[in-house]
Amino acid sequence: MKTISRFKNKRERRVFKEESIDLNNPDVEIKRKRVVAKKVFHEFCDSSTIHGLKYLGTRPTHEKIWWIAVFGVSLCICGFQIKTIWNKWDQNPVIVSFNENLITISEINFPAVTICHQNRVRKSHFNYGNVFKSIMEKGLNVSKSEFSESEMKLFELIAQTCIKDGNQDDMRKLVKNFVNKTFDLNPKLMEDAAPVLNETLIFCAAVLVEKRWACQLGFGRILTEEGVCYTFNLLNKTELLRDGFTFNFDENFPPSAANWSFDMKSIKPEDPQYTFNNPFYPFRIFTTGQKLIVYLASNTAEDLDESCPGYGERFRVFIHGPDEIPWHLHHYYDIDIKTYTTLSVTPQIVMATDRMETAYSPEKRRCYFDGEKTLKYFKRYTKKNCELECFVNITQSLCNCTRFNFPRDPNTRICGLSDYICVSRDATYNLHKETASASLNSTYQGRFKCNCWAGCRSIQYEAQVREAKLFDNQRKILKTQFVDKTGKVENRSVLYDVTKLYVTFKDSEFFAMKRSELYGLTDFIANCGGLLGLFMGVSLLSFVEIIYFFAVRLVMGIFNRHKTVMEVIDEEEAEEDETQN
Repeated sequence: MKTISRFKNKRERRVFKEESIDLNNPDVEIKRKRVVAKKVFHEFCDSSTIHGLKYLGTRPTHEKIWWIAVFGVSLCICGFQIKTIWNKWDQNPVIVSFNENLITISEINFPAVTICHQNRVRKSHFNYGNVFKSIMEKGLNVSKSEFSESEMKLFELIAQTCIKDGNQDDMRKLVKNFVNKTFDLNPKLMEDAAPVLNETLIFCAAVLVEKRWACQLGFGRILTEEGVCYTFNLLNKTELLRDGFTFNFDENFPPSAANWSFDMKSIKPEDPQYTFNNPFYPFRIFTTGQKLIVYLASNTAEDLDESCPGYGERFRVFIHGPDEIPWHLHHYYDIDIKTYTTLSVTPQIVMATDRMETAYSPEKRRCYFDGEKTLKYFKRYTKKNCELECFVNITQSLCNCTRFNFPRDPNTRICGLSDYICVSRDATYNLHKETASASLNSTYQGRFKCNCWAGCRSIQYEAQVREAKLFDNQRKILKTQFVDKTGKVENRSVLYDVTKLYVTFKDSEFFAMKRSELYGLTDFIANCGGLLGLFMGVSLLSFVEIIYFFAVRLVMGIFNRHKTVMEVIDEEEAEEDETQN
């Protein structure tokens, strides 16, 4: 009877409480939501697959504290490891590794080869030494009356190529004479005074179908910081530079090619073979036997001017890309006269996955794909072209002029000796800062913000030099065969020394590097999932559970007001029973 009586009293009490609860009372509403949240949390802890959570729902307080501490430590360690992976993915998303396949030499362009004579000017055309001595001894004002204006202009141009390799005291004294004094310079004067091609390159062969070909068909004249040079396999001026700019390079050399391409697509033996009438350009070769052969003649006894020592009795050879203008940032090689020299070229090939272009910005991958960075002077972007253009812009900004051997606007003044210190010291120093800032993985940008990063797909050429002296009888044969038979130099052929230059690829196949993602999105998720599983026992379904309990169940419980009112009453009765007991 007592049990039945107690049940009736409890039931009456529940009915009374249910009828007396004011659902609009804020305190009741807060308590109702708290009860719902507590119930959902307990259910989540009991059924969740996450390690340790089931002990937080129903265990005694001291055990709950222990498991909260363990859970917190695991969560912190896991979070730290995930942050490390994120930083690596965010800061260094690109990895450069070896490509799976070797690249054959038929898939890449033969390098451009630029040859510079050690004699910047023919003494028979202009005696640089006489003007130099006159200025050094008498000063510029007196010398201007002894020589014509064109001779003084030519001297000021040639002097810029000579003094950089000469005595520094003489350089400072000469430059001091030209302070605040300059001429309206025309680089065309240097071309007229330089050694002519036919007396410098006396034999050319190979690369093409023809075993031997006239050097003037394959080499064009170009103006560099070394003076007048001759270049092979360089793109036509119209394909290299944008319209509206001036650059001293043969206008119609080489002939504009209709089918030129830099794509890494292998040519086949059945394709049309290379001739000068063939529209394929730049040249490519099939085997290492297709080497460029050039015999160089040097009239040192007559043409070498001691006042312009240059780099001695040598030729300077630049090896560079067909889409790049040669200058001192390229690899160059000084070869002695009277030698048999072979340059064995090794291309440094860097490729990139297509995914790289869309997955990351240039700032993230630190390189440019075609079309991502437009240069002012050049149609094609390369790191070297960007750095050259950067130097041009720096020089114009600091010195208000442009060097004679750089692309320029037709109205831009050519730098003279009065600007030499500004160009060689101030502008060069700022270029080095810009180059360094682009090379470092930092957010620092130089003053001129050149941002000359590498191309994501690029080819650079390096060469190994092998050199052997020619015997006297070899020099004599060469002179007889290639110099004596030319009418102009037949009587003075003994003054010429001959150098044999061979340029070829070192091997027929090369390893290439490839830029690719260090972590793709799938890799990142997999790494994070592995850490979460190791430390927390978390899987994708664990997140579904969290969403289900704390979004679906919690919201439904809060909006089901009648049911949750009964749960509030149950909780109050449980508290009353616990107090009575």
